[in-house]
Amino acid sequence: LVTIGGASVGEYDLVRPVLIKKGLKIKFNKVAMRPGKPLIFGTIGKLPMFGLPGNPVSAGVTAILFLKPVIKLMLGQKLKKNNFENAFLTRDIPKNDLRQDYLRAKLTSGRDGRLKVTPFLKQDSSMLATFTASDCLILRKPSAKLLKAGSKVQIIYLSTD
Repeated sequence: LVTIGGASVGEYDLVRPVLIKKGLKIKFNKVAMRPGKPLIFGTIGKLPMFGLPGNPVSAGVTAILFLKPVIKLMLGQKLKKNNFENAFLTRDIPKNDLRQDYLRAKLTSGRDGRLKVTPFLKQDSSMLATFTASDCLILRKPSAKLLKAGSKVQIIYLSTD
């Protein structure tokens, strides 16, 4: 079962209380990441349940990172041991706070053959155009320091595999 939106704890977020009445056992209900903090995972009996955030970018990122691997496993497909690859920044990235960030970005190949990655300047989770123009996410660990252009970072592709 997958829902999008209404799973947080606001006055109009009704998914959680309705599903709890139906027997939902919540395994976790927040993730220290951006975008995508209000993610729910639980079970109703043997049925797995994902409550994705209502924000479209947050829903997309959490679907790629959490839902896609589960669906692949349910289909009997094997998961890669490491979905991350290294690339080199084309611009500085500011320091990070306590959440793990997944920055929307665009990849290119440098003349030296190395993979280059350019994070979009606007990373607000309401920026749907930025998300659709991205072909990867840059992983930023919690409390990461400022990174200068040329620094090596980990990326995950937004491919359709």
